[in-house]
This record gives sequence, structure tokens and C-alpha cells, in this order.
Amino acid sequence: MSSVEKNRLKHDFNRAAGHYDEHALLQKNVAHNLFSMALERWPNGAHVLDAGAGTGFFSRFSKLNNKGFHIIALDIAWRMCELSSHEPHTMVVNADMEMLPLQSASLDFIFSSLALQWVGSSAAVFKECHRVLKGDGEILFATIVEGTLAELEESFAAIGEPHRVGSFTTEEALQQDISQAGFTNISISLQPIVLHYPDVLSLLHSIKQIGAASKLEDRNRGMLKRSSLRQLENIYKSKFMEEDRLKATWNIVYINAKKS
Repeated sequence: MSSVEKNRLKHDFNRAAGHYDEHALLQKNVAHNLFSMALERWPNGAHVLDAGAGTGFFSRFSKLNNKGFHIIALDIAWRMCELSSHEPHTMVVNADMEMLPLQSASLDFIFSSLALQWVGSSAAVFKECHRVLKGDGEILFATIVEGTLAELEESFAAIGEPHRVGSFTTEEALQQDISQAGFTNISISLQPIVLHYPDVLSLLHSIKQIGAASKLEDRNRGMLKRSSLRQLENIYKSKFMEEDRLKATWNIVYINAKKS
């Protein structure tokens, strides 16, 4: 990812921060699932990095469940960090997941929910995670993989606007990156999550409101014309309606691995 693209990413998430929780239905769903795994596996009082912390979901869940984690909430967007800073017992760091400003072998565990898909190099992230974990540490990640928003991509293609939805990585690529970083006991499980929207504009708006504008290729190609948007709506409705609402599938993988 170039410095220009990274600056755009920061801009998108800084802009989204103020209304992020209002629109982040998918994020909350996945974060709850991932935190349930952490509750089962991690002891009270552990030192945990929340990589891509957003507005501080993980810190709030930890407090509600009396886990007493010592949390470092790290995010690339300063506005997200500002919101996370209101959570007690949480150290907030404005930094890049690919270059962690943390001491080697200093953490017990790393938690990351729906942040990895926005980075330039997942391989770099996993190498950094391996470096900062203690010898018996482990990671719990959730991220988005290929096949996500397939309905939207197919509808765009049908109106002559292919590749409007940016690509996501594959399970195989993640497995390779994690293994090459030095992790073992790698578990990757896929869970498709289907959300429903009243119309295409609501779907597109939701994607942008959670800071994911970088996955909609509008910047370099211009916004859709009204006529194209109507076509998109008609195609989407003809193919992907469920109970009078448009379906959109997000392919989520949950990752657990141990430092070797």
C-alpha cells in the first residue's frame, strides 16, 4: 500500500469515527463472536493488544465481563484513538499495525477484529505480531476474505461496471502469511454473514460510513450516474431480494494461532 493510499485510509476512518458505532452492525456482530473466543481462552489480567481497535469495542467488552485485561488499543486513525481513550484501563496508541511501536516479547495475546483487510501487507502484520508476543502467546483475528459483497460486484458487472468492489485476500494466502511469520497450531474458519438493506443506496452508504470507501472504486472512476444507479438497483433487486430487502454477504474468517 502506497503512502497516498494509507493516508486515504486514515482519512476515511477519521471521517467515519463520529458515526462509526451507529453503522457498524457487522463489526459489532463479529467482535462479539471473537470476544467470546477470547473469554474462553484468555485468563484474567492478561496483557492484550487490540490491533485496529476502532472506537474501543474490545475494551468495553472486557470491562463488562470483568476480565481485567491490560489493553493496548492501537489504531491508525487518530480520531478512533481519541474515542478509545475514554475507556478505563486502556492505553491508546495511534500507529500502524504493520509497524508496531511495541517492545518485543511484551504481550500475552493479540486481538484484532475486522481491521486486517484494510492493511497493505498482512504478512508484515503477522511478523510484527509474532515479534511482540511472548513465547506462549497467541493471536485471535477476524477478517474479511474473497467472495465478500459478491452480490454487489455481480450487479455492477451486469450494468457494465465490473471491478467496482475492491478485492479481498484468500484463506490460503492468510494461512501462508501466518505460517511464514512463525506461528503454529493455525486454525482458520469461515463464517458467511448475510446482512439486508432496503436499497442499494443504503448498502453503499453503510459501506462508506464504516470507513470502507477504499473498497468501492469510485475515487479513480467517478461516481455513478443516476441512470446507472437505477440500473444497479433494478439488477440487484431482480437477483438478490430476500423478504423485500437486498442481501449482501460478508465472508468472515476467524483465525487462531500460537507463537512457536
